[in-house]
Amino acid sequence: CECVTFDSTFGKEHGVFTSPDWPTPYEENIECVLYRFVGNDQQIVRVYFEEFDLQQTNMDCIFGDYVKLFLHLGDDAAVNEVTPFNSVLCGKLSDIEQTHYSSGRALIFEFHSDFRRSNSTGFRGTFQFLNKDQFMTEGALIEDTICDFVMESVNRTEGRFFSPQYPSNYPRESRCSYQFLGRETERVKLVFGQIRLQKGDYSCYNAPDKISKYRTDISHQKLLIYTMSVSRNTRVPDLDNCQEN
Repeated sequence: CECVTFDSTFGKEHGVFTSPDWPTPYEENIECVLYRFVGNDQQIVRVYFEEFDLQQTNMDCIFGDYVKLFLHLGDDAAVNEVTPFNSVLCGKLSDIEQTHYSSGRALIFEFHSDFRRSNSTGFRGTFQFLNKDQFMTEGALIEDTICDFVMESVNRTEGRFFSPQYPSNYPRESRCSYQFLGRETERVKLVFGQIRLQKGDYSCYNAPDKISKYRTDISHQKLLIYTMSVSRNTRVPDLDNCQEN
């Protein structure tokens, strides 16, 4: 593959990327061009497609012309033939999710075109390296857990909480809990800035991904617990909103 690297170590915190020959139509038989965005250990990557026009030859975008996204990479910031991808894009701008985030310091996407000639112009977008601390849950992680948190008002009276890997896609088979513990004279107020979960066929009770809310009193203290469960088969976690009360 031909590789184009955008690295924050050169002082470039944001910039622009384009497909070959943009805005004129790209060539056929582009085997592989890798767009590689690498930040430091305290950063994540955001890419945003402002223009997008790839010839679509099938609904799944697996064959033909496509952009293949790798959002959850290790510290080596590399991909090979067996690296799992997160999504594949093709078609028009209205067909795709425009914004994508990495879960770590690197994001890579692959551009490929097949033998069919078209007048499609490709893509243009922007990238930005973000401080990942702004997406960290402001609570205590329970020992020996991955995503169970306790937020106590004796430590702080307000803060933020996030699902795993936010703002990137959350992992499959996740089950997380968020406990908000106030004093006897306090109540807990939660404001969700964004909820994007895969929706089930019917009600939220049968949804594969959902948020469950529990209210209780423990020794006269106000406790509110939120749990998030994620199904085994989840691939794209941002199809619709679903919340169970």
